[in-house]
Amino acid sequence: MIDHKLYHTVENFPKNYSWFKKKLANFFFYFGSTIIRKPTTHLSKKDILSLKKKIKKGDILFTGKSNTILSSLLRYPVTHTMLYIWDNTFLHAKADGIISSDFDFISDFYHSYVLWRVIHRSDHKKEIKDSIQWSKKKKWSPYNFFFSEHSSWFFCTQFIQAAYKHAHLDLWVDALEHHHILGWIFSYISPLSPKHFLEDWRIKIVDNSHNLTVWKKKNNHSVHYKIRH
Repeated sequence: MIDHKLYHTVENFPKNYSWFKKKLANFFFYFGSTIIRKPTTHLSKKDILSLKKKIKKGDILFTGKSNTILSSLLRYPVTHTMLYIWDNTFLHAKADGIISSDFDFISDFYHSYVLWRVIHRSDHKKEIKDSIQWSKKKKWSPYNFFFSEHSSWFFCTQFIQAAYKHAHLDLWVDALEHHHILGWIFSYISPLSPKHFLEDWRIKIVDNSHNLTVWKKKNNHSVHYKIRH
């Protein structure tokens, strides 16, 4: 089944998208959003209260669902990223483009979260402000369905990285990863998933939903998650 409150026909595309690309993008959107089972977990009221208490301007929220085809394919508790810009508002890249959402949206449509913050962010107040101002100007920019390197279309982690990069707070991971097979004979590009985004050693985990256990390895700076049973 499809949740029609959230999933619908996407109409906001880059100007150069062909009819075929638009149809294919909508197919991917509907396919990934198809609900295939009841959620295995939910966010509690305490989760949302904790999130509201701890979140700060410029923080990154990683969210996850547990009942769609996409979440089953990715097999990871967090699959989406959002930038908190203040006053109950997040900016993030969804199928309709860069949109704004609030805490009610998170409570209604996601089942887990991890709150992420740049280490020593108190030293970067101007940079955080600049990244937010840049992000606001990108609202309704089209979604990057086919992982292009175009600078005006974004998928979720690409949008977050671009916002930080604009403020000269580069993360060590790239939103688009280039793969080469047999040297340079064959190549393809894959998007950065939240799983790899969280391997940046310059972050700290500020909060997480009750249904996730979060720990960080000290040897290779990677972050691993496990859903409590």
